[in-house]
Amino acid sequence: MAGRDHPLFQIEDIDISPRSGDSVLVIDFDSPTIKERLSSTVAGNAVGYALSRVDPVGDGIGAGYRSLEAIARGYADSWLRQRETDRLIVVAYCSAAALALRFADLLADSLEVGCLLVDPTWPSGELLAAEYSAIRRQLGVRVLADPCPELEPTARLEQMDTVLSAELTAHLVDQGLDDSDARSLAAELAGRYLAWLGFLLATSQALSGPAEQSTQGAPVIPAMDFPVAEFTPAQDQFSGAEVMTKISLLSAALRASADA
Repeated sequence: MAGRDHPLFQIEDIDISPRSGDSVLVIDFDSPTIKERLSSTVAGNAVGYALSRVDPVGDGIGAGYRSLEAIARGYADSWLRQRETDRLIVVAYCSAAALALRFADLLADSLEVGCLLVDPTWPSGELLAAEYSAIRRQLGVRVLADPCPELEPTARLEQMDTVLSAELTAHLVDQGLDDSDARSLAAELAGRYLAWLGFLLATSQALSGPAEQSTQGAPVIPAMDFPVAEFTPAQDQFSGAEVMTKISLLSAALRASADA
């Protein structure tokens, strides 16, 4: 697995000029398949809030397997070391929902925190296998029925690394690169794939316990010591203004609770 060239658990500041005393942290992903990150969409509407974001997939490049608990604790420790704020709204996009809930839970004893889940999804082992197969099919590989063998998480990700690196190298050689250049580029390309698969693996492992499931297959979120709201936009389209309306409602709820 390729080595790392940046620190873990980075918090990127978008606008840290606090005008209301409230902070917003968006957990989302930088991806070539996404036209605009949720955090970027929110940024144009976050008047009065100190706005930051984290990318657990980008941070995971070259890091190997990390459990969801380790990721959540890493970001919680970073936040407490780097920020002084009384209230925090954690906004999570898509498959970052489970991470956001655990992250917020770890901070709940230290500050007032609320959590907004935007179009939440709950990765499973089936989704992990489907994503792994889809990546390999893009390389022209004929995927067998069981492409993702059951191994303990670290060994499973290492096995994916071995397979993807070999298949990427072969694909690039077929495209005309010499073997040395193909291996070098394959290692670089595999890093992002593996970070995404590793995040799905960590999340699916965390969600595979005895937690109750709803009829739609999503976990039933247990009662938290902080407010949790969900927002599922129509037709998978949302505006920054819509998200900020939900954030403002959560912020008001936190303030009202503190004043009660």
